[in-house]
Amino acid sequence: MATGGRVVHHLKAYAHVPVRAEVANIAGLSAHGDREDLLHWLGSMRRAPRHVYVTHGEPEAADALRQAIEEKFHWPSSVPEYLDTVEA
Repeated sequence: MATGGRVVHHLKAYAHVPVRAEVANIAGLSAHGDREDLLHWLGSMRRAPRHVYVTHGEPEAADALRQAIEEKFHWPSSVPEYLDTVEA
């Protein structure tokens, strides 16, 4: 849920195109969860996602998380580049 701060500005400025995505409120997970928190949360999923996109953090840290996801869960994952697109 976006109620304030920069995210609201970004949504207003950049979200003028149709986006096919599911939006969910994740109670109990810090917006600033560390690597272990995120891996624990991923491990609680009932089924594996088709692909995991790591879109937060500096490139080196994001890639380290991507590697940890692949090593721990054997799920395909990537760190997308700016303006990358994905066909559903």
